[in-house]
Amino acid sequence: TDGHYDFERALTKISSKTKLIWLCNPNNPTGVYERSSQIAAFIKQVPATCLVLIDEAYIEYVTDEKPATSLELLNDYDNVAVLRTFSKVYGLANYRVGYIAMAPKLAEYMQTVRLPYNLNSVAQVAAEAALADQTFVADSVAKTVEGREYLEEFLTNKQIKHFHSQANFVYLNYPAALELAQKLLENGYQVRTGLQLDWLRITIGELADVKAICALIAEDLN
Repeated sequence: TDGHYDFERALTKISSKTKLIWLCNPNNPTGVYERSSQIAAFIKQVPATCLVLIDEAYIEYVTDEKPATSLELLNDYDNVAVLRTFSKVYGLANYRVGYIAMAPKLAEYMQTVRLPYNLNSVAQVAAEAALADQTFVADSVAKTVEGREYLEEFLTNKQIKHFHSQANFVYLNYPAALELAQKLLENGYQVRTGLQLDWLRITIGELADVKAICALIAEDLN
């Protein structure tokens, strides 16, 4: 109901057949963030034979906790791996650059199954340049947070159910969501549909665009 993982229930579903648990944090599409202490408490109860993958694709957008990452868990658990990507805050989606942090033994296993030359030289140069430009990252995050807070405040004031997001999008429940999505599209704004009935995922863009989307929703409510 609040968009958070039900860790207690998840633990009851783990069996000898469970080999992998995938946690997306912040979650996609809800945008909900699980604090590192909660994830640590969960992993502590997961069998060592089960690999826990923590996907932190949107971690740079988190403001509720600093530092916001589960990387430190690698110091205590050999069955934990953390995924990162350059496709979101760094803006390199077309380059398909990402990385994984894991125990050396797990890395050996991955090396045996991954495709050779899966990251070309152009993508590597782009990633290095993006990583060096932390001013761009900070500016991008700041703009996203500003737009995210504006949208969430608007949705709260209009009593539109949504999850508190720590990503670069907001997931909201709206009656006749497909009709609203079509109206937004006709006005130049494409939002994500089809994830759940009457739910939309709105990505945060420039503040002016967020305000325009809010105005269109307000108009639709009337």
